[in-house]
Amino acid sequence: LSLPPPTSSMAKADSRPNGLSHPSRTSSFDSISSDTAPIIMRARSVRLSRTHFDVAIAVFAIFCMAGVVFGVSSLYPILYQQGLFHSSCSAVESFGQHHCSEDAQRRTKCCPSQFVMFSLISSSAFFAIDVSAAFWGEVADAWGPRLCTACAASLSCIGFVGLAAGAYLKPYFFFPSGQLLGQQPPAGGGGGASSAESLDSMSDAITFGAVMLLAAAGPGVFNGALVGAHQLLDAAADGASLKSALSSLTAAAFEGSALVFVLLEACATRLYATHRAADEVHGLVVPSLAWAVLCAAVGTVLFRQLEPAKRRRDSSTLPLNSLASTSLSSASLESQDQDPPAPASAAMPPAHPPPRLLLVLLQPHNIGVMAFQSLYQLQSNFYLQTVQDSYESLLGVESAAAFVATFHVAFPVSGFIATFPVTAILERTDSRPHVYWGATAASILLLHLLWLVPSASAQLAVSLLFGPVRCFCWAAYFHFLASDVFYPQGYLARTLGYNNLVIGVIGAVGPYLLSQRVAAASSSALEGETDAYLSLRLHLLVGTALLPLLPLHLFLRGRRKDQEARVRL
Repeated sequence: LSLPPPTSSMAKADSRPNGLSHPSRTSSFDSISSDTAPIIMRARSVRLSRTHFDVAIAVFAIFCMAGVVFGVSSLYPILYQQGLFHSSCSAVESFGQHHCSEDAQRRTKCCPSQFVMFSLISSSAFFAIDVSAAFWGEVADAWGPRLCTACAASLSCIGFVGLAAGAYLKPYFFFPSGQLLGQQPPAGGGGGASSAESLDSMSDAITFGAVMLLAAAGPGVFNGALVGAHQLLDAAADGASLKSALSSLTAAAFEGSALVFVLLEACATRLYATHRAADEVHGLVVPSLAWAVLCAAVGTVLFRQLEPAKRRRDSSTLPLNSLASTSLSSASLESQDQDPPAPASAAMPPAHPPPRLLLVLLQPHNIGVMAFQSLYQLQSNFYLQTVQDSYESLLGVESAAAFVATFHVAFPVSGFIATFPVTAILERTDSRPHVYWGATAASILLLHLLWLVPSASAQLAVSLLFGPVRCFCWAAYFHFLASDVFYPQGYLARTLGYNNLVIGVIGAVGPYLLSQRVAAASSSALEGETDAYLSLRLHLLVGTALLPLLPLHLFLRGRRKDQEARVRL
């Protein structure tokens, strides 16, 4: 007679010693692994896709709100056309060398004083975006990235609404045909010249305040999204593989935010061309309000994604815990006859207090990184602020328009394309920071040498390479700060904030002072604007030549660490 094979219950009964009724630990885990393997695999795939979605939302939020003021120079034509700060020009200054009629220089500066005021806007925005990073870093580390993102995204939406309000309150869209500077439009609807002047000043103040608000809110969105994304990657099963890509994507999105003002300016120009015959044209109103709605939607989605960050880390093993509860209870029954385990606190070493933030900031490599970024941001921000004026002085107004348009598009687009090779470089040289910092310094030096050549082809190459080089520099900076080898955990947002405070003082105030030098040269008969720009670029080359000192310091530090490790062995 052939007996049938024993069932699972019979096998379990045979394996129970002395007729005990509870299953063994091995059989319970076998049943879990056989019955729940598809569920676990589906949970891992869902978690992986959700992690990619979280990173994508964080990067898109950074693109929409974080670094939009980097493209403020692309708004210059529409702001000139809107008449922003045209009241700073006197009649003699405006019509001596520059003509402000509707057909001549409608989309460029009326006078050097107006150019200085526009430079003040850019410098103040660059300074605000760096200085406010310290405050947002404290918020992100103390109260979490979710609250940081909510507050900063709200301020960013208010900034775009303010940009629309400044354009809407303009009493007239620059100078009507045949009207000279200083003349107010005819009074209409009970208003006179004084009310028009008051409304004009209010419009300028609201526009200036809106740009400052967008600059101050940008680091909050960036810190909230970056720190929140790092927390999500730490909670994910294989999130470590995405950290290099996150550094490159966030840097590209941060710089690519300059494309936002390019899009707003293009839409505003299109609206003006469509409604040119209208009495009042408010070109920036509709595009700015539409972008504010988009930012509110993206901020809400990111806010909801960051909410379950800690909870998701705890619940990622929930299926296994719930399904293995019977095995754990059986194991506890089996361990009742054994001695109780020693308390965990007795085996753990005493916890060391976290280092002070000041000591972290004063590390030699952190000081070197701050100096590197400050010197680069000085010449980079000066180029961003004066790109239109410098091309006009070198190539003429008509020829410079094509170069400026090419730069405003190539800057964010080429920076995004550069994320792929930059990610590969950071992944391959993660344990050798002197390599990627050395490559960054070499690319900056090459770009600066091209910047010195006064030819159209060299300046076109600068326009195309500016985005990738700036993306590489910021990606290396973010990747280095996120390294556990050089910085303790939990200090990312604050270190980023206080470093940017120092970087902002040098990289934002310096370009404004240099613009004053250019404005003085434009009014001088002995030196023109072209010579002034060339002289300033040569002086900035001295700071660029000092950038290789950082990778040299990191190389010597790494070699010293290796020698100390060999001595201990």
